[in-house]
Amino acid sequence: MPDDRLFSRLAPIRVVDAVSAVGGTASFTAGAINRVAAPEEAGLEGALVYCIDAKMAEILAGKNFALCLTTDKY
Repeated sequence: MPDDRLFSRLAPIRVVDAVSAVGGTASFTAGAINRVAAPEEAGLEGALVYCIDAKMAEILAGKNFALCLTTDKY
């Protein structure tokens, strides 16, 4: 978790706005993103995560997060 003394916290961004900002598509766009997190972290609720390979996809399976950015490969 980032140290609030070193990083500013902005207002949450809607998932639909985040998907639109990166030119992506999504089947689910409800909810909001309030932080960025690594897939290995516990408690990913409200987090944006990035999946770059099959190992990360396995780590994320069954976890509850706001949005996962990835390629069409995963």
